[in-house]
Amino acid sequence: MEHRTDVKVLGVSRLLITRSWEKDKPLGSGERIKASALAGGAAGMVGGLLRGPRNIVPGAIMFSIFGAVGQGAVNKLSELRGAVENADEDSSWLRSKYSPLRKLTDEEYEAFIAEKMLKVEAEIALIDDKITELKVEDAARQSTEERFDVNTGRESLPEGPRDTHLIEPRKSL
Repeated sequence: MEHRTDVKVLGVSRLLITRSWEKDKPLGSGERIKASALAGGAAGMVGGLLRGPRNIVPGAIMFSIFGAVGQGAVNKLSELRGAVENADEDSSWLRSKYSPLRKLTDEEYEAFIAEKMLKVEAEIALIDDKITELKVEDAARQSTEERFDVNTGRESLPEGPRDTHLIEPRKSL
């Protein structure tokens, strides 16, 4: 319960301090450290008051130190991150000779994609040729199956008018 109260007091007091200090321009690094130290002191006072009157001053001092050091670390990380983002592109890890990746220009990427599309279109053409061959083979097989009787293995008679007078009728017994 005490920890939550301290965090709430720290957040609210830091927000009030930073809003009152920044009129026309955002706070600088030093001003943010001061604001966090004051907010930490306020949170330490509240925490010390909850623990007893003898803990108010030590709580305010310790929380002020924690707030200032924490804000200083956050400021330093922000500066480092900003320096990395603004670094020259030649120092990028993608430009390293040890990197298996490299950064492509727009023209290189377009050429790469055009080459890939050409390969895909060639494969599609080969597949279309294979489909055509298979259709021709299937049509030839079907015409062969139509000429031969599958059950007897003999060539069947062509469709059309048949000469019925050549077939002798069966004699009954």
